[in-house]
Amino acid sequence: MNLVHAGLGAAVAVGVLSALLALITPRRLRLVPVGVGTVLVGAFGVLAGAVAVAGQAYSVEIPALLPLFGVSFAVDALSGLFLVVTGGVAIAVAVYGIGYARHGLDGRGVQAVLPLFVLAMLLVPAAASVGTFLVCWELMALTSLVLVLAEHQQRDTVAVAGRWYAVMTHLGMVAILIGLLVLVAHSADDSFPALRAAATNLSPVVAGVVFVLTLVGFTSKAGILPLHAWLPRA
Repeated sequence: MNLVHAGLGAAVAVGVLSALLALITPRRLRLVPVGVGTVLVGAFGVLAGAVAVAGQAYSVEIPALLPLFGVSFAVDALSGLFLVVTGGVAIAVAVYGIGYARHGLDGRGVQAVLPLFVLAMLLVPAAASVGTFLVCWELMALTSLVLVLAEHQQRDTVAVAGRWYAVMTHLGMVAILIGLLVLVAHSADDSFPALRAAATNLSPVVAGVVFVLTLVGFTSKAGILPLHAWLPRA
């Protein structure tokens, strides 16, 4: 049995189930099951990542799931490390969030998005192709936007932060998209192994363009100086 597969599969199932529970559970009963579900999503991510770091690899392709390019995931030791870190932080956040959300953040929308956000963060480093990566990245961006806006009714500055975040994260998405498409144009397909092979033959100009575009996109999402305008406001 491949434990990476089992861990990621369980994370997906529990994440979706937790989001559904948030939508149908009464407000007074919502926080604990959603919080526990999010903890389990993180824990399954840690399990999958730890097994991958220990040497068990995993890959899967599902051509029919999305049109044009399908879906493909692959987990090795490097992506496994990101799964462990992401899942571990998610566990701590979910436990803290059960109490924190009682101060007015127990609405259906925010609670449903939290496990999906954690799930998207786990799927991003597991993506094995540009198409899959961009879909998971956009899911992470949209769910995180809802979380950034969670306190907009309590603080007016949060709404401003949300607008900044929406603009910055989607401009960053465009930069990443263009950079990766330039790289795909010089490779056999959009899989990351093909991109890795093609990168050795890029001209300095093309390599520089790809590097700058992806650097701008990723640092704007991470809120790194000087592309951090949304972060202090949030």
